[in-house]
Amino acid sequence: MSFYSAKKKIKNIAAFLIILIFLPYVVSIFVNGKEVTIRSPKDSYELGIGMVHQHFKLVDVLTAAENIVLGLPGKGKLDMKRITEDIQKLADKYGFELDLSQKIYEMSVSQKQTVEIIKMLYRGARILILDEPTIAQDVRGRRRIAEIVRTLSQRGKLVLAILHDMDFVAECFERVIVMAQGRVVAEGTPRRVFSDAEALQAARLDPPHVTQLCTRLGYEGVFLTVEEFLHACGRD
Repeated sequence: MSFYSAKKKIKNIAAFLIILIFLPYVVSIFVNGKEVTIRSPKDSYELGIGMVHQHFKLVDVLTAAENIVLGLPGKGKLDMKRITEDIQKLADKYGFELDLSQKIYEMSVSQKQTVEIIKMLYRGARILILDEPTIAQDVRGRRRIAEIVRTLSQRGKLVLAILHDMDFVAECFERVIVMAQGRVVAEGTPRRVFSDAEALQAARLDPPHVTQLCTRLGYEGVFLTVEEFLHACGRD
């Protein structure tokens, strides 16, 4: 699922406030069918919820493995050989390519993001919230995070994203929620949302680039990805 808000700063502040402060008081939260209360990150971890922030919460001079276990209780965290082996098994399970001995300051944006995601998975996250996952990513990094989102979904994880990249939304998510002026103006599948011109205008939101191009060229229907358009044209 992905969320969009017309004002980026408000969106980022809202992501934090809604999850940690206001949400418990204004709505009922259910995880696995059970009503819960979330008042701190610790509560979120215990419920299997992890968030990867737009600005990574990593210590640059530490290795990937050290960052992943940083802050965890228990003496086991000191046995870095065993811990690293456990983390590597987890990375292999999801197909993540990462040098756990590499320092954070030596990593690309996509590598740092992978560390953050593995850190959440290592803490038992079943629900992952990604804040602007494609920001500052090059083409290769963007493809990598798209693969990660698909892999997590296929492995039974619920992935929520808060972002402005509509091409990425159309490519990776099954459900979209669009907000403007503090209210939900559209909700549904990407095709349904990007077909709602009135809602898009209210949110000052442009549909994916391929959707805009096909509309201007006079094609009927809503094409969400280049692959979808080529398939419709018989050019697989």
